[in-house]
Amino acid sequence: MRSLDNQGIEGLPLQLMIIMIVIVIAVPMSWNYLTSYSEKQAKQSVQDQLEYFEMSVKDVYSMGPGNVRVVELKLDGGSISKIEFIHMGGCVGDVWSNLSSCRYIIGGSQMDYYMITDPNIAIVNMTGVLELTGGSYSVQVKSLDEFITGIDADGDGVLYSRYVEIGVVP
Repeated sequence: MRSLDNQGIEGLPLQLMIIMIVIVIAVPMSWNYLTSYSEKQAKQSVQDQLEYFEMSVKDVYSMGPGNVRVVELKLDGGSISKIEFIHMGGCVGDVWSNLSSCRYIIGGSQMDYYMITDPNIAIVNMTGVLELTGGSYSVQVKSLDEFITGIDADGDGVLYSRYVEIGVVP
């Protein structure tokens, strides 16, 4: 049987200090790992949804003017990281790189781009850039062939008349 003496009490502060040092080192490392994992998970989810959106845009565009499709997008962030915003396409007169891309920020990190190419398709929202945050959205994609000033794909002054218009369906 163990006997109680004063030596046990003298060793307690040292044991508590060692435990605190381990906690101080382990908690930030664990938090960084969880944040990084959550950010990667959210980024992959957004990229999957943007690939689905890209396929829908290309389908509607290839079917010709007048075709419409409603695309259901589920933009879920990770368990810790959240989607700050997703900007889809651009407005008339915007630079071509904005018209043919989606830009997004997840968890306060740097902006990432998802380019829609092959073919280069102008994605226009008449009221400005379509901004989405986390959640579910129904986005209408409509192929149009109307001459609009301001869609100049390569800066050579030749304006494109064929584009895809997008908007959120209420």
